Amino acid sequence: MELQQLRYFVVVSEQGSISAASSVLQTSPATISEALQTLERRLGTPLFYRLGTGMALTSAGYAMLGTARRLTRIVAATPDAIRKDDEDAAARLTVCLIDNTASGAGPRCVARFLCANPRASVVTKRAANATDAADLVSRGMADVAFVAVGTSAARANDLASLLLETETVLAVHPPGTDVPADGVTLQDLSERPLVLSSSSSEIYPALSEHFSLLGSPQHVPLRASRREDRVSLVAAGLGSSFITDRDQTRAEHVGAVVSPLVPVLERNVFLLWAEDRESGVTQDFVEVCRAEAETIRAAPTHA
Repeated sequence: MELQQLRYFVVVSEQGSISAASSVLQTSPATISEALQTLERRLGTPLFYRLGTGMALTSAGYAMLGTARRLTRIVAATPDAIRKDDEDAAARLTVCLIDNTASGAGPRCVARFLCANPRASVVTKRAANATDAADLVSRGMADVAFVAVGTSAARANDLASLLLETETVLAVHPPGTDVPADGVTLQDLSERPLVLSSSSSEIYPALSEHFSLLGSPQHVPLRASRREDRVSLVAAGLGSSFITDRDQTRAEHVGAVVSPLVPVLERNVFLLWAEDRESGVTQDFVEVCRAEAETIRAAPTHA
């Protein structure tokens, strides 16, 4: 049974004759007649009475008509439904964040994108580190990812990358800590109790490089994955830690002492995406991020 046969059957039943149906369908009467005969042979029963004045449905034809109409309507509506689903899917963006990119340029880009595209929606995913985030984008489980120091992860997964902002790494200490005005060295910090990330080499790779030269920190009483937890633990007096300049105000608000590092350490925040399968919404989001990056670079604090 073919869809075209059902369509011819429905139109003939509505028009009452093959000749009338031929005008509606813009198809020759012979083609319609042959299709109906083939359908009847397939079903093993006549669907029409052939009358001198036209065609009339048999009882089997009446039983068949409702189903045939539903099927032809469903198929006729399918292209529009597919287009609507594609439009809805194109308006959804999945963004992967890791702890150290859950504030700053990433969320600002999302807000800017949603303001420019009010019908769009954004779903966020969390990843443990830049490598996992890049893997989610590579496997199509996220459209884009915000990562810190993610160029190696991008290259490993053949992903495109855009530098969004560069952040300065600072030291943060318990309230009342006496620190030099010009900053503290990693040598000094390595001899103090430190509250570090569960994966400090991922969040601050430069620290890992420096500590590898100086030797591991002597005392790490606690590791915490969330930077908010690390700041709170520092404020409670458990030890010193590391933040970026965007978290300085929050740290000082809870009473922690913030100081520069000597030498100055920086880390970069990147957007990652797969150019070979980017959707229209991904392209729009990348353009929003490019604009945000330009805004950041033009700001006086980044001059």
